[in-house]
Amino acid sequence: MPEISVSVEKPKVQTVLEMNIEKIEKEPFTVPDEMLARGVPILYVDERCTEDDLMIMEQPDGQKFLVRITDEGPQKVETL
Repeated sequence: MPEISVSVEKPKVQTVLEMNIEKIEKEPFTVPDEMLARGVPILYVDERCTEDDLMIMEQPDGQKFLVRITDEGPQKVETL
């Protein structure tokens, strides 16, 4: 039986020093959208976060929750 060879390249991860800061400042910040598209939830802060330990957690399916950040991880406070 013939031998099959598969080559997989790892994506290049840039450090902050390698990033083009001017380009980042001029172009829309798309990392959260890319994370959601890959199935990864995102956390962010907006005016609904009235305490220092509150954040919004957005799930890839569009669900949003107000969460409290604890030592055990995000704890759901309410569905938004």
